[in-house]
Amino acid sequence: MNQRHSLQQSKKLNQEYLSAAIEGIAMLLKWQARRANLLIVEKEIYRTSDYRQIK
Repeated sequence: MNQRHSLQQSKKLNQEYLSAAIEGIAMLLKWQARRANLLIVEKEIYRTSDYRQIK
């Protein structure tokens, strides 16, 4: 009985660790995407400002 309870407890703990890890990875991916998006926007601004200077 006690062994089964501790097994359930460790399963629950593993699940919590797993969901926390997935959440962390999701946050990292969002941060990376935001950074990449900012770089794209920056390049676009430079490109349009260069285009205006050429005209």
